[in-house]
Amino acid sequence: MLALNIVLLCLAFIIYIAGGLVCGRICVEIVRDKNADANEIVWFWAGFLFNVIAVFMTFAVKDKKK
Repeated sequence: MLALNIVLLCLAFIIYIAGGLVCGRICVEIVRDKNADANEIVWFWAGFLFNVIAVFMTFAVKDKKK
């Protein structure tokens, strides 16, 4: 059971990093269309951090029980 949890944790981490990379690239493409002189590295990391914030906000949202 521990081995399965480790494998699933590694898989989740890989998916999390892949989502951050995609989000960063999308952010760079949006900024590049608006301003060709913008620093792509800064905007890539801004998009990657947006992914981090989005994941934490997902955990923070709680269902209201009626």
